[in-house]
Order: sequence, then C-alpha cells, then structure tokens
Amino acid sequence: MAWSTDDVKGLTGAWHYVNHYLGTPDKWLLPKDPDLVGARWSQEREGVVQDRRTIRTRCACGT
Repeated sequence: MAWSTDDVKGLTGAWHYVNHYLGTPDKWLLPKDPDLVGARWSQEREGVVQDRRTIRTRCACGT
C-alpha cells in the first residue's frame, strides 16, 4: 500500500502530538515534518552502521 504525502504528514504530525501528550521529553520528540524525520532516521542509521565495532546502538539517554 502506497501512502500519499498527506497521509505521511498526518501520521508524523499525530505521532509527534501523541508522544508530546504522553510526556516524552522534547529532545526525544520526532519532528512533525516527514522530510526531517527521514533525514534524522538516515543520520541515526548511518551512525549505527559506522559505529559497528560496538554492539549497542546509540540511545538518546546517552547509554
């Protein structure tokens, strides 16, 4: 199933607001803009791949 641009924008916006409502700290919230979410996902994925010598993935809490 292909998602329209409006569907993706609605999902990322809803995800942002639900996490905010649940009390997720601002530094851990994903942006409402789907392009920024995609860029951040790519950045984190590349960081984990480049840092493969450690088994753990990076966590926002610093552990």
